[in-house]
Amino acid sequence: MDLDTRIGYISLALASSVSWWSSCRKEWTKRYSHDASVSTLLFSRTTEISKQKKWAKITWKFLKNIIGTGLKFNLGPITIEPKVDKDKTSNTSKKSFDIGDFLSTSDKTISQNKKRILILIDKIDEIFKYQRTLQEELVQGLMMAEAHVSEKESIRLAVLLRSDLYETYDIQEQNKCVSRSLRLEWSQMDLLELMIRRLFANKPLIRLANLLQVKGTEHLAQSNTALRIAFPEEVEALPFRHWLFSNLANGKGHISPRQIILFMILARDLSTDNTMKEGSHFPLFKPKVVRDAMTRLSELSYKEVVDDFRVARTFVRNCRTGNLKEFKLQSVEGLFDRAEGPISGQVELLERLGFLERIVSQNGQSIEYRFKIPSLFTRCWNEMAS
Repeated sequence: MDLDTRIGYISLALASSVSWWSSCRKEWTKRYSHDASVSTLLFSRTTEISKQKKWAKITWKFLKNIIGTGLKFNLGPITIEPKVDKDKTSNTSKKSFDIGDFLSTSDKTISQNKKRILILIDKIDEIFKYQRTLQEELVQGLMMAEAHVSEKESIRLAVLLRSDLYETYDIQEQNKCVSRSLRLEWSQMDLLELMIRRLFANKPLIRLANLLQVKGTEHLAQSNTALRIAFPEEVEALPFRHWLFSNLANGKGHISPRQIILFMILARDLSTDNTMKEGSHFPLFKPKVVRDAMTRLSELSYKEVVDDFRVARTFVRNCRTGNLKEFKLQSVEGLFDRAEGPISGQVELLERLGFLERIVSQNGQSIEYRFKIPSLFTRCWNEMAS
């Protein structure tokens, strides 16, 4: 299903749920029940016809010859026209569907029935993943849509967006939705609890978890015991916790929960039967496995900047080639490709992503600054060099 169809389907899913739920002879049903049901049926062909009910097959064959497959949705000055597969019929629908009026009337009906509808939109980072200009426009459009829907009484739109995308893109609506935004912050204790809970939720460890009464990080002693069972006490001459968080933090000091999960998955995949049998059974993940898992995660984080975000790609690659981890901007300006935008703009985006950490220091009467690339991105460089 292409993006335009997805956008249309989000609105149509709302239409479908309300049309069947609302009682008969209501004003909303009279005005929109046909539009909602027919429109939903049109989009339902994205699933195989063979999996639909018999009445749906017959109705679809009948309707597509009458109204065609063209649909347009108007939301103020914006017109959404889903791209659909062309069929042999030459008929096209010229009917325009006013979403603004539809939402207002739906909101009124839902309020009268003392109900509420929450529409969740997730996995935005997977849409136009390698077309950042289009993805930025999508995020901007979703912010505008959220602002519009927020004026309704019984309908709410929640956009679940990764913080790195939110900070990277120049979203004009950011200041307008501050009061309606919620940033999920994870402390180190939260991340440890996530790690312990996920680890001891595995069947072979459930009995052990019950024995230790492992429930998270409420009891520090229990959490320390749980970590020692799974991981070495020290890695590369550092306590495991210190080593873990220092290697996972980006230039802003942020650590994403998905990095914790990915680290454990990589450690699991790198653990072979031989490594599990080496010496004692504990820790579950041997030192070499833990080190290799972190190096692999570093490689994936670096590639995400270069291949997914595609920010200052020439400069980032040059830093890896030259093994540059800390520098003053003036000394590396020649490593940027100005075709990718102004140097100041590229640096700003790299800071937003957390690829660069700005370090400010005072030298006599003057204040100087330099940049440092966190170990999250450079650890894999060391392995390549060795």
